[in-house]
Amino acid sequence: ELEIDYTYTRLHEGNELLRAYLNAAGRKLRNLPPPVEVFREIVAKKIVSVGSKIRSIFTKLSKAGKKEKMTELFNGAESRSDLVATFLAILELAKSKKINIIGDGADADIELLATDIEEMNSEEWE
Repeated sequence: ELEIDYTYTRLHEGNELLRAYLNAAGRKLRNLPPPVEVFREIVAKKIVSVGSKIRSIFTKLSKAGKKEKMTELFNGAESRSDLVATFLAILELAKSKKINIIGDGADADIELLATDIEEMNSEEWE
């Protein structure tokens, strides 16, 4: 009598095995939540507050002799959030008459009108 070898010898791709497993396991496993890696980029985004940018702009203008090109205020921005916060900070400072914008476009100069950072602290900026 011959002995039968029951060793499985076929090779399968990982995707093929996963598909077979999901089909065998049923619908329950198909509705698993997405892996954490999918959310990592969304959650890890740095949020920059307008208040912190207002203080940063005050410091930069104070060191630059109270006047600076608008484009210089955007230099060093590391993210889209950083750029947006800088823009909103400039608008808020202009609205509250803490800075003066001279000119228009990229060549505009920003002139600091406030003399003390304490004048610039406001709860609405946080």
